[in-house]
Amino acid sequence: MWKITSGLNAILALSLLGFNVSDVLADTWPTRPLRLVVPFSPGGLTDVVARSVAERMSEDLGQTVVVENRPGAGGNIGAAVVARAPNDGYTLLVVSQFLALNKTAYRQIDYDIESDFAPIGDIGQSAIFLVMRPDFPAKNLQEMVAYMKRHPGKVNFAVAGAGPTAAYFAMATGTEFATVPYKGNAPALTDLVAGRVDAIFIAAETVLPYINTGKVKVVALTSSDQRSAYFPDVPVAAAAVPGFVAPGFLGLATSKGTDPAIVARLAKALKFALHSEQLLAQFKKLGIEAVESSPDQFASRIATEVQRWAVVVKATNAFVN
Repeated sequence: MWKITSGLNAILALSLLGFNVSDVLADTWPTRPLRLVVPFSPGGLTDVVARSVAERMSEDLGQTVVVENRPGAGGNIGAAVVARAPNDGYTLLVVSQFLALNKTAYRQIDYDIESDFAPIGDIGQSAIFLVMRPDFPAKNLQEMVAYMKRHPGKVNFAVAGAGPTAAYFAMATGTEFATVPYKGNAPALTDLVAGRVDAIFIAAETVLPYINTGKVKVVALTSSDQRSAYFPDVPVAAAAVPGFVAPGFLGLATSKGTDPAIVARLAKALKFALHSEQLLAQFKKLGIEAVESSPDQFASRIATEVQRWAVVVKATNAFVN
């Protein structure tokens, strides 16, 4: 009889006996805690979602999934950390629309979102609204666009981490307006309520308290061409501006070259998380609709969003460096 002294030797021995190594990995993995890298600061929507998903995945995997925030460079620092991590499935990345955008927006970047990762699956889609100051002289999106065309360059859009969504909107509507940059949503919303800026694209969960109190007016849902199940009364922007959709999505990936059996195991744990009633209740409060997908389907989503934002960035010269 052989005396197996390590996990590596065990797998080698089993392979010699005709066992499929991937099957062995799927049955025995993971054997230690995992790391989930959030490429943005703590406390934001992506971070809150990641921590909820990590907790539920831990239950299925039997190992702790530790969330690690690695913000900076629009998400590129954290993404590069995972791209350089060992391809053993123990380091995961929260992928969002910002990383799809960054592939084109950043001319110099340390990773490729399409080729340096193994996609695991979607987490969900965030509802993103176009909102305007309550006294803006328009009742709906059609009137807003008409007003901007009559007053080119006079409307001010607050931009707080939304990337070139405003530029995309200008391109889709054939309008001209000014943009005012902010370091975060809080000061942008303060100025919107005060009437110092006219409009902003922003995640639903961030702006809902302001909408409910009448401090701002919601114009349209911009993240989908279908009405949200959570906000059925909010019209979609694509109904008035055909083709204009700027999805806010979140998903998981790990390092390129990770064994497909491990990727499948992670996808199973993610699916388990997305079936949690507690998680779904939290998602509803955040305005996020859970989305289940296969690794291949999530890879296709990433490719679609990379292409969407490549067209916008090049057409509007919205390069960061």
